[in-house]
Amino acid sequence: MSKKKIKYNKRTFLNKDTGLASVQCSIEAWDYSYGLDASIEIHDCNRAVSLDFSAYGSKDLSVAFNKLVRFADQVNAMVTFYADNFDDIKEDMENKEAERKANRKKYKRKNFEDLVEELNDDKESK
Repeated sequence: MSKKKIKYNKRTFLNKDTGLASVQCSIEAWDYSYGLDASIEIHDCNRAVSLDFSAYGSKDLSVAFNKLVRFADQVNAMVTFYADNFDDIKEDMENKEAERKANRKKYKRKNFEDLVEELNDDKESK
């Protein structure tokens, strides 16, 4: 009877068209001993994070698996919250962007000559 090779490796790029941001998940049982390497690696343009879910014996296996399940539950809860509040978040962001744009027009940056002229006008009016 042949022994089943336990191995999983998948990478997903997070942006549709460009960039190298990705999530890579891997699991591999050790051939030379008992144990399992398991990890999730998250990469963006500037940073990388590696989360370890490895087990170094049968006692560690359920601990590592439960850690992975709790991680997945938290990510799924965030996805649900994001989806449930997407329209409100978008509306709030659009309102803040419009407010910022209006303020930029209100406080438009002046060139050097205009600033000097304004300062001179203030001195003359005093």
